Order: sequence, then structure tokens, then C-alpha cells
Amino acid sequence: MWEKAKELGFIPYVGDGTAIANQLHVLVVSPFVLRLLDLALQPSAPQGTQYERTFAIGGTEIPWKDVSAVFAKTLHAKGIIDSPKPRSVSLEEAGEGEMPMLMSHDMRFIGPRAERLGYKYDQPTFLEYVQNGGDVIPIQA
Repeated sequence: MWEKAKELGFIPYVGDGTAIANQLHVLVVSPFVLRLLDLALQPSAPQGTQYERTFAIGGTEIPWKDVSAVFAKTLHAKGIIDSPKPRSVSLEEAGEGEMPMLMSHDMRFIGPRAERLGYKYDQPTFLEYVQNGGDVIPIQA
């Protein structure tokens, strides 16, 4: 979104902004990956195709309009963009790169197999992170 702000001068969302963003926190992913590595080393490790040994994990599901609103408010407060409100745009108006495609499609990951192995998302949502003072500007910015 930082790059989108620099490219467009505002924070967009595509259409009505109801497409779902699925966001993971590294503190949720890391322990589960370590658990999978441990299981892979066991003699009873799952066998079969790579798909039978794949575990989808999901995070919090947040509408892009809400994600964009948090970015717009934060980047406006830092003087990076002029408006604290995001704008609805068409896919074509959203500019180049992967962000417009992400903003216009649902990202849903449902992982019942991972949940059976103990995966549980237990970190603050992205919105909570930003509202509690977390920064959205990349370090190299």
C-alpha cells in the first residue's frame, strides 16, 4: 500500500471494497512451520502426494475497504498523502502491480488439516496492530 500511495497519491480500494484480505502474522506462522518440520522428521510422517502433505493456514479476514481506511488514515497523519480517506476505484484505475489484483479478489485460506495439528491464529489483526501504534511504512522508505 505504501507503493500504491506513492504511485497514486491516495489509498485505493477496488469497487465496493468488500474483497477479503487474509493476513498472517509471522508469530503465528513460525511455530506451525517448526511443528511441521518436526513432524516431517518422524518415522510416521505423512506419505503420499505433495498435496496430501500440504497444510493451508489462514489469518484474519478483513475487507479491503477497512485495510485501505487504516492505511489512508495512517499515511495522511504522517503527511504522505493528502486525504485520510481511501477512494473507491475501478480495477484499471488502481494502477499497476499485484496490489490491484489482491484488492479485487477474496483471499481465503481455510485449513482444517492444519487446525487438527494445532494451528490457531492468536495474534492481533492487522487493524488492531495499526490502531495500537504499529507502523505501516517500510523501513527503507
